[in-house]
Amino acid sequence: MRLPPRLAALLLAGAFALAAPAAAFARPVVVFGDSFAIGVASQLRAAGQPTVDLGRVAWSLFARDWTQRLDQLRHAADGAATVVLFLGTNDQWRGGGPAFRARLEQLRAAVPPGVPVLWVGQPTFCRADFAAGAAPIDAALRDAAARNGDGFVVPVGGCDQAGIRATDGIHFTPSGYRAIARQIARHA
Repeated sequence: MRLPPRLAALLLAGAFALAAPAAAFARPVVVFGDSFAIGVASQLRAAGQPTVDLGRVAWSLFARDWTQRLDQLRHAADGAATVVLFLGTNDQWRGGGPAFRARLEQLRAAVPPGVPVLWVGQPTFCRADFAAGAAPIDAALRDAAARNGDGFVVPVGGCDQAGIRATDGIHFTPSGYRAIARQIARHA
């Protein structure tokens, strides 16, 4: 049976489309960190950006699963469009000191050469206990970004912006995470 030329051309084009390599699709943004990373990753994904969510609630750079998390980042970042690092809130009691800074360097070294990295600074906290510890962590994050030639974003959302911050004074609402995701998309 001979196919009409137009149908044969469509079938041939479809076969080539199915055989197209995965690289023809957008490369993912890898979002790594604590609960802030989870919120941002969900909003990037909702906006249509392929996203690998490596966020974990209450995660710290000094968690027991540190080496496994580095391996996860190393694997996920290979071929990524950008790696976003949004963390530090659960390390505030360390004060951004030498051990914290050393972990930031190890974290950065897990990203393969040539993959852009965007660090997200500490947000304005609406609780005094978190606000007090944010400055040293933020300084360490900024320094790590500068040392490595990476991008740095100050997250939007002050305490007086309605609809941006969650009632716990720490996290963001979906609208707040969406605003941060837009900031990231502009820099990624």
